[in-house]
Amino acid sequence: MNVFVLVFGCMFVGIGLLVRNYPDLIAGYNTLPEEKKARVDIKGLAIIIRSGLIVIGTGVILIFYILKLIGFIEIARLMVVIVPIVGVVILVIRVQKFNTHE
Repeated sequence: MNVFVLVFGCMFVGIGLLVRNYPDLIAGYNTLPEEKKARVDIKGLAIIIRSGLIVIGTGVILIFYILKLIGFIEIARLMVVIVPIVGVVILVIRVQKFNTHE
């Protein structure tokens, strides 16, 4: 489980770092027509998504190991699922202000 948590958290961090330089990794943005892409603040959107994914990844790792260290192993395992779900929901809500193409 320890290796899985590290890989899982690092995957979020890695994708977050890639999004800044490769905005086509953002779901939905890569399928937009060029005229609609021009109306999206891609720099701001990429920064928000990058930051969110990095926070989710580091949160998964830190919360898991802190709870495991304290002795709450079952809760630590649950947090590996709960942190990304809550983080992605918050991220989806925050990026709605960049949805200017409709």
